[in-house]
Amino acid sequence: EHLWHLRWRFVARAARMGYNVMALDSDVALLGGHDPYVYLKRAPLSHVNVMTMEEQPCWCGRMCCNGGFMYVQNASPAGPATWMFKQVADIVLRWMDDGLQYINTLGRNHSKICAGFDQPFLDDALWSTLSGQVMTPKVSAWLMCSRGQWSDHVR
Repeated sequence: EHLWHLRWRFVARAARMGYNVMALDSDVALLGGHDPYVYLKRAPLSHVNVMTMEEQPCWCGRMCCNGGFMYVQNASPAGPATWMFKQVADIVLRWMDDGLQYINTLGRNHSKICAGFDQPFLDDALWSTLSGQVMTPKVSAWLMCSRGQWSDHVR
């Protein structure tokens, strides 16, 4: 949990400091022998602040983040792109502060939380950023339901 938390805390902090940040999972490879920045720094992508891959399958036909590839560029230190990553890091830190006791009361095995939990946090932060208000439908549904019922509660 701590390493996963530090990853998103670093992305948030570096973006707030004005750096462009690319975060890749260890199973992501950039193929083709091309420098990705050639494509990321020219139109139409040069004006996009946050880029990610889409997670498949997604829920309700909505856009979902895949945390395996994230790129933040030209983000305002106090803007929505940096807030998104700060929100992901902050909420996880708050839950870890109590030793994940709250999560354990819900019958969740905290040692497996981040393996299946990073997508809902990222998705909720993305949708909160786009809507301008904090929303947590995926995280809330994940916490309250078994995996078999999870998708029924986010529609």
